[in-house]
Amino acid sequence: MKILIHAINGVGLGHIIRTLEVSKALIKLRKDVEIIFVTNSQFPQIISDNGFKYYQLKLNTKDVLESKVYYHDYASYNSLRLIKIIKSEYPDLILFDCELHESVIDFCVKKHIKTSFILRNKNHKHFDAIIKQGVMKKIDMILIPHNKLDVPKSTIAHLKDYDTVSFVGPIIKTRRITLDRNKKSYEKKNERNRKNPLNILITFSAGAGIEDNSELFSKVSNFLAQLKNNGRNIKDRQVKLDIITGPYFKQNYCNLNGFDYKSFEPDMLGKMKEADLIISSAGYNIINEIIYAQTPAILIPVRREEDNQFARAKDMEKKGCAKVVKNSIFQEIEDILLKNKLREMENKFPDILPGNDSAAKKISELLGNKDKLAVLCTNFLPFSDRFISDELDSLQAYEPNIFCINKEYDKEPRFKIFHKEKFISLCTPDFPFIRNKHMNLHKALINWCTEIIRSNNIKLLHAQYLSDALFFLNVKRITNLPLIVSVRGYDLYTLRNIDYSFLFSSTDLFLVRSEKMKKDLISKGCDQTKIIIHHSGIRFDNRFTDKNLSQCKDGNKINILMVGRFVEKKGTLLGIKIFNKVCQKYNNIQLNIIGDGILKEKILLEAEGSPFSEKIKIHGELPNNNVIKIMKQSHILLQPSITAKNGDMEGIPNSVMEAMALGVIVVASNHSGIPEIVKENKTGLIFKEGNLEGAVSKLSFAIENINKLQSMKRDAWNFVEQKFNIIKQTSLLERIYDSILDK
Repeated sequence: MKILIHAINGVGLGHIIRTLEVSKALIKLRKDVEIIFVTNSQFPQIISDNGFKYYQLKLNTKDVLESKVYYHDYASYNSLRLIKIIKSEYPDLILFDCELHESVIDFCVKKHIKTSFILRNKNHKHFDAIIKQGVMKKIDMILIPHNKLDVPKSTIAHLKDYDTVSFVGPIIKTRRITLDRNKKSYEKKNERNRKNPLNILITFSAGAGIEDNSELFSKVSNFLAQLKNNGRNIKDRQVKLDIITGPYFKQNYCNLNGFDYKSFEPDMLGKMKEADLIISSAGYNIINEIIYAQTPAILIPVRREEDNQFARAKDMEKKGCAKVVKNSIFQEIEDILLKNKLREMENKFPDILPGNDSAAKKISELLGNKDKLAVLCTNFLPFSDRFISDELDSLQAYEPNIFCINKEYDKEPRFKIFHKEKFISLCTPDFPFIRNKHMNLHKALINWCTEIIRSNNIKLLHAQYLSDALFFLNVKRITNLPLIVSVRGYDLYTLRNIDYSFLFSSTDLFLVRSEKMKKDLISKGCDQTKIIIHHSGIRFDNRFTDKNLSQCKDGNKINILMVGRFVEKKGTLLGIKIFNKVCQKYNNIQLNIIGDGILKEKILLEAEGSPFSEKIKIHGELPNNNVIKIMKQSHILLQPSITAKNGDMEGIPNSVMEAMALGVIVVASNHSGIPEIVKENKTGLIFKEGNLEGAVSKLSFAIENINKLQSMKRDAWNFVEQKFNIIKQTSLLERIYDSILDK
């Protein structure tokens, strides 16, 4: 299949670098894809050096900016020339990282050529104006190289009319992308700094391409002059400079006399990681690269009609990882060194996951032939395991194929389910082990699964529990495909007597739900480099858009809620005892219990025997939408989870995430992974597991202060939206899949 990329250059090489990164990710992903560039860059050798063919257009964007050619002539020439190239190459898809010309898009529509457009968040007005253009409706896929939270709400409102939009995350030049970034060890670096020079990297990036960026060039010129006059020292620290001007730089722009410099650096990220400090403008690409390198920066934003560098620089300064120059670069660096701020600035950097692979996945998806994933799940799906279907439903770049024995899924899935009734007898009390009399049947199951996996070109196996991995392990052995195993709690803690050592050696990666699970899995002998914490998540749809910060009016009942299967680890029996104690002090409280399970009779008896039984209502098992309706009317979620006698424990309960997302105060035990989401007096209230009096005290505090915990509600909502948003977690999961397949 053939992809044509139309990448212009602006005042720098950002468009070309961005599309090259996507192209390299695509080639790694798809061996059947040929990529050809069309560019007006004066430096097309960057494209050929990366192994891609290109067509070069004569008229240059920079010439328009410098008034050497009229925009109309430039646009007309580009359109006609591009259509001619399309007729010659006839690609399956065209990726535009440039201005859009409607005549070109209309030609593609007529010829049934798929189109994709990289729409970068520039100046808000310019961004919104592009979205409103009629030509955008004709594009098959719009890639936005930002996380959705970084795009203004006004823009999101415009985008709601488009079902072709994908937020892929920042597309930046990187070295090989891994899940565990090669972060710098500041302690080692700090020790090195006492003996070696202060390494400063100056890069003009896009600023090198426009002569009238006087503020940037003036401040850098003054800094170099001061540095030279000071014997190339700042606060008794010798300074070692790397200056990368950019290929469009002219010597009359900035006085670099006496200093060595390069026009282009192929390993810019490497230079950034080696530096102690970066001096730069605040362009989109350079800021993303600075964040990825996690090197503190001195920023000199420059004015752009289509891009607000000042807002971007201000945001970096607000985060604490950069300083915006107000007077003198030299003074800013002196201040940083004097107050020993480098370490503090480095620790303030936000995480950034490059969207290069995600963008490539989206383009590949538009081309067709998603990577196929075998989901190994013996029971698909118990009502209580809806979080698995939610995760699978959220996958964008992978096609899930379910292999199960017992099918309990009652809604129409968007993925295939492979299931045969004759294998149900394999679900015995000995599961996941196979009795001798079932060996032949189990072998038939494995052969059946293997045949389907091979014939469907499935590339990856994902077992949903440790027990599923054990049961289907021979599928891994026969196909030799990578195996990922999710560890969710029940499998790790209930099946305690199982020897997992042979599974540890056969599995490529384990996904655990909490830090505690990670430690417990390591204690069983698992290599910690094979373990990644990957949270379940909740879908932040219209049910969770507003924080429920309404006040509880005087005289109104305070509704307390417990949600979960009626099993020992959920602590429902303990929860009723806690409620009985609290009822002795407060008359205006009500307890709603949602769930079902093996302890149903005991829980009903406990509730009926309560002296406050009229205040306890048991709803049974409910669909999630009904649970959310009741939760919205609740004020407090009580989560008194405990370790069951058989060792069963929680991961991080979904009900806790949902309550926090609805502005419901969470009062929970410090059981298992719960303290990783419920932070005492910050996102909720915590009591010691199994401690009745401690639980009563915390629940009483919540009742008495029900209208004084608004900041806790806000913090809880923000925390769960950032860390437990299923869209973000699924995006991370797909990147995990990518990383395994890339090995």
